[in-house]
Amino acid sequence: MSEVFTGLLKLTFGLVSNKLRTYGAEKLQDGGLADQKFRGLIVRELDDIKSKLDAMSRTDLSASISCLQQGIKRLIISFGESSEDGNSSAFEIPNAGACSIEAKPAQQSVTVEDAVALATSIGKLKIVSNERYESAKESFKVAGQKAMNAFHNAALSTEERILASKVRIASGILEHLDDLELAVSDCLHCLQELNDMRAIQEIFSVHVKGGMKSVFKKDSRAEIVESVTMINWILADFISKFTKQRMAVFDWPMVKCGKRVVHPIHCKEESVPNLKEMKITPPWDIVVLETSLGFRQCVLNKRGDLIYADGRRLLKLDTTTGKIQPYCISPLDDNTEHSQLVDVAIDEDDTVYVLSGDEELGYTMSVYSAERGNTHHCSLEFLKVQDYFRMYINVNKDKNIVMGCESESIMVYLCNSKGELINSFDTDLKDRVLRSVSVSSNNEITLVTETCNDFLKDSNVLYIYTENGQLQRTAKFRPSEGDDTYHSLFYNQVTKKIIGQVYDHDGKTLIECLSDQTAERECSYLLCDTNFPERTFYYKVLRHLANDALCWVSRKHVIFLQKPR
Repeated sequence: MSEVFTGLLKLTFGLVSNKLRTYGAEKLQDGGLADQKFRGLIVRELDDIKSKLDAMSRTDLSASISCLQQGIKRLIISFGESSEDGNSSAFEIPNAGACSIEAKPAQQSVTVEDAVALATSIGKLKIVSNERYESAKESFKVAGQKAMNAFHNAALSTEERILASKVRIASGILEHLDDLELAVSDCLHCLQELNDMRAIQEIFSVHVKGGMKSVFKKDSRAEIVESVTMINWILADFISKFTKQRMAVFDWPMVKCGKRVVHPIHCKEESVPNLKEMKITPPWDIVVLETSLGFRQCVLNKRGDLIYADGRRLLKLDTTTGKIQPYCISPLDDNTEHSQLVDVAIDEDDTVYVLSGDEELGYTMSVYSAERGNTHHCSLEFLKVQDYFRMYINVNKDKNIVMGCESESIMVYLCNSKGELINSFDTDLKDRVLRSVSVSSNNEITLVTETCNDFLKDSNVLYIYTENGQLQRTAKFRPSEGDDTYHSLFYNQVTKKIIGQVYDHDGKTLIECLSDQTAERECSYLLCDTNFPERTFYYKVLRHLANDALCWVSRKHVIFLQKPR
């Protein structure tokens, strides 16, 4: 148990000590919580910081360091005396796995198993009844309050306010060792305030975008970027290793640099050279797939599970358990096989529509209900037996199916769930590549396209039609940087935004949101390969029709960018 508390203490102390900046790569190896070398390092570092602050007459910040120092000493005494007097029942961890923490060598650093044991057992430790532990908690509480006052003191320098944030987060963790979920909530709030600081946003903006401003104060700016990034990384690693909480990537407090949004967990490694050896595990909601999805067409249901067709079956990947299971209760009697899957769509009630093709039989629409199993298959007689370059389907609010079919030009078909044609029209769009088909809440049909002619550099174009084929408006747009067109994009009918993804071969991906009215870029999320299980190049974006969920899907992983709302 002492090793777990040692790990927590070292982790939080890493926030306020530059000497532990590479704590992830070079953890202290010798000793438990009462280790004299480690304890001496804590005292010396905090004394050194406190003396400098006293000289600058920064009362609240100096007091916060003093209280943090006092709390750590009380915590050490509290834990040490409990171990020495034999009262181990208050600190005993139930058996949470094949091996116990006590059985591990004292020199071994805290492992994931230790963290899981702590997270699942902390409520049973009853350390809140320990009088000295309560006094330590009070010291951490006061330290956090003083640090908060210092952080909100606009007269302090940016570096001093960053230090105040470090003390706030370290104190917040140590104050709530018996309630780590509360500690996480408080610390994320502190981190949000830090990342929202105007000075931090301006510094990150210059650091990321470069330009003339980047020539001046380069070293001090890089040090601040590295310091803020380190705080984000340490807290992310803490949440991942010591709690069960899992988040979507976009739930993390990010740094807004105008319309560009920088994710500090996934920044470019070259921008934080001193953190390159620091290995962390972000607390993202990631599903590791048992079998590769390959290039199958997938959709998301309301819960955020992945639905995809595999031959005769419609399968569901449960993103909570990572297990693959049949989506429907029972198969249809004719056991029709989707010999050539074309596209899959899902409506707001999680009814799934599968479009498949056959050279002899033509095109078939199969409808599946999660509650009632396979409902029916129907032949789409109105579709000619020909090779379309691309075909996409979607479902409107009346549960009619919209199909966009690209051949010499782009054709649009509207049919009901029984395969009966309601309307069709030729858009007369030539030299355009169809990328997606969406339907708005008022049943407007949206075609997202890009050029198929290298000499026509007009980027992506959005075409919005009525169900009768009347063109309502168009909008041209292109990525803010990189190629002329997005590598993947779709129209989000819930938010009425265009979502585009573009990546380069330098390990950087942009996910951008644009207005469907003006095609003006509203925000751009910058994500680099750093701290992802695979290169961002391998992921494609999926979204749900009605609940605004976004996820990244590769052959091996599913990562939620935005949870179902």
